[in-house]
Amino acid sequence: MRQMSFSEVSTSGSVPGLGAYPAGDAEAIRATAAALRRVAGTLGAVPQPSIGGWRSPAASRIRAQLTGAAAAAHRHAGEVRAGADALERAADTLEADQRQWRLAKWRMELAEQ
Repeated sequence: MRQMSFSEVSTSGSVPGLGAYPAGDAEAIRATAAALRRVAGTLGAVPQPSIGGWRSPAASRIRAQLTGAAAAAHRHAGEVRAGADALERAADTLEADQRQWRLAKWRMELAEQ
């Protein structure tokens, strides 16, 4: 009888002590993290707008609004990066859980042979 390899383990069924195969796509999660990193890069690169030459109370209000918006974009860039980092960690954890589950099922199936 041919011995099955670790990569041939079916992900259907349940493994005693581990339950069902951990659902999810680690690469899709990493792709989302990469997209968030691009967004964070864009937010972090927002330049401080300049409306030089305009002097009035309205100009002062607009300058303050633009300064606040640029500062918020930079601040939120860090938050978006942190979200991307969390997604990367989640993808790594999912991948490790899936690998552990397949290994446990493979060992169980080998023992049954």
